[in-house]
Amino acid sequence: MRADVGLESDVETMIAKTVDAYGRLDCAVNNAGVARFAPLIEETTESFDFHLRTNLRGVFYCMKHEVRQMLKNGGGAIVNQSSITGSLTGLPGETMYAATKGGVGGLTKSATLEVAKDNISINAVAACGINAPGDMFHRWMEKEKMSAEDAGKLFPIGRMGTADELAAAVLFLCSDQARFIIGHLLVVDGGWIAR
Repeated sequence: MRADVGLESDVETMIAKTVDAYGRLDCAVNNAGVARFAPLIEETTESFDFHLRTNLRGVFYCMKHEVRQMLKNGGGAIVNQSSITGSLTGLPGETMYAATKGGVGGLTKSATLEVAKDNISINAVAACGINAPGDMFHRWMEKEKMSAEDAGKLFPIGRMGTADELAAAVLFLCSDQARFIIGHLLVVDGGWIAR
C-alpha cells in the first residue's frame, strides 16, 4: 500500500491495514529515505525539513505505531535503515542527510531500551555500496561518472553488495536468532569502514 511516512495518520493507517490483513505485526523494517546533494552554505530550512520529515520523523512515527501493535502481540522486531553517513562517517554535500541518518541511531538505541523487557528488539542497519539503482550511493556514482564495476574496486571485498545481501542482514535482525541483539547498528558495507 502507499503511505507517506512523514504523515502520522498515513503510518497509523498502514499499520492498521497490515494487522487487518495478517492478524498481527511481528517485524517491521523502516526503510523510507530521501537525500539531496548540496553544500552546507546552500542548504535551506526547506531542505532540512525535507530530510527530517522522511528520514527521522518517519522512523519515529513508524516505530511509535509498530511498538504499540507489538506490545499487543507480546513482542516483535524492528529494523531501521540508517546509513554509514551520519552514523559512522560524514560526506561532503550531505550534511542534512547525515544529520537525519545519525538521528536514526539515537532513536534506535533509546527506543529499544524502553521496550526490550517487552520482548521487542529495535536495531538499525547502516549500509553502503549496495548495487540498488536509485539509492544515494548510485546517485554519487552517477555524479562521479563511475560504473558499478569501478565503484566495486573501492571496497575491500572487490565488488558492490547485492540487495539480497542487505535483505539477509535485515531478516537476521528480525529473526528469533537475533533476540539478544538490541540497539545495534549493523554495518553492511563490504569493508568500506574497516579500510
